[in-house]
Parts: sequence; structure tokens; C-alpha cells
Amino acid sequence: MTAMEIWLLERAEPLYKIYPWKALLRAGSRGCAETEYGQNLMQKMMMSYDSDPKEYARLAGFGYRMLVIIPIRISRMKSTD
Repeated sequence: MTAMEIWLLERAEPLYKIYPWKALLRAGSRGCAETEYGQNLMQKMMMSYDSDPKEYARLAGFGYRMLVIIPIRISRMKSTD
């Protein structure tokens, strides 16, 4: 993972908060699944946040931060062995 990718992942939450919800719904469901069935499942899950899209942004931001933090911690643990 490049430094730029890490930087962007750590800042996903504010971007998701300003992204128009309907556009995020389309992009999120298409970007997470290849099949129509998978896209429909993702859209259904995302629609559970329709009344509070900022909560979805917080959830996504947390997930992206974990993608950054966990590999860093694992690599630090390996270097101390």
C-alpha cells in the first residue's frame, strides 16, 4: 500500500459525508460487487442507512482506518520478534 493510498483511506469518512447520498449509493453498490445480485445486496444494506447517511460514512471510515492500522500493527509485531 502506498503512502498516498494510506493517506486517502484515513480520510475516507469526511469524503463520504460530503458525497451526495444517492450517488454514493450507486457507486458503493457497483464498486463492491460484480454481479447484479451482489450489487442489489449491497444497495439493500446501504439503504438501511438511508435515514442517516452520516452513520454510514462513520462506519465506512472506521473500516478503512482498520485496513490501515491492522497491517501496520502486525508488521510492528513481526519486527519485534
